[in-house]
Amino acid sequence: PQSDWSLWSDWIVVGTGQTPGFEAYFNRGIVGAQFLADQAQTQAAFTAMLNTDIKATTPTNMVRDFLSGPLRIALLNLLQQAARDGVEIYAALYELNDEEVIDAFEAIGKNCNLLLGSGAFKPGTADENAVVRARLKADGKINVFDRLVTGQHFAHNKFIVFCDRNGNASTLWTGSTNTTVTG
Repeated sequence: PQSDWSLWSDWIVVGTGQTPGFEAYFNRGIVGAQFLADQAQTQAAFTAMLNTDIKATTPTNMVRDFLSGPLRIALLNLLQQAARDGVEIYAALYELNDEEVIDAFEAIGKNCNLLLGSGAFKPGTADENAVVRARLKADGKINVFDRLVTGQHFAHNKFIVFCDRNGNASTLWTGSTNTTVTG
């Protein structure tokens, strides 16, 4: 209600379609996880639910759909459109393990150019993406390029450039989208 509005700042609307040529999409992340935690009877039940549901790739998984919000759907729609149109994409990511995104990249085929980082720095883990990197290189469906960094920093790229039918950049997906099952 308007009575809850702050007196020290103007009211703004956050959402998609506010600026011509730009769209914003959000997931529910931590806030959504807290809401879901309240629905579970125990911590163990909550952990089990997340371990099962957020890794599900079926479009009817209610927990995954709730947490991912419109962000996941918008990204998958763009990737599916690129596959249908046969256009190139150029992605630079630092983490990748979400099967829906991987499948969408593979559907784009050799028009998908992926610069894959080594993930977040963790002592004893040289490449957080080693398994998916090996898989993608072995199946050869997409073009995978390595960005392996060392030390206590990480290749924190998170963007995808979509080209039009003439090969010109036409759409940029950027922000803090994590292409992981927990992102």
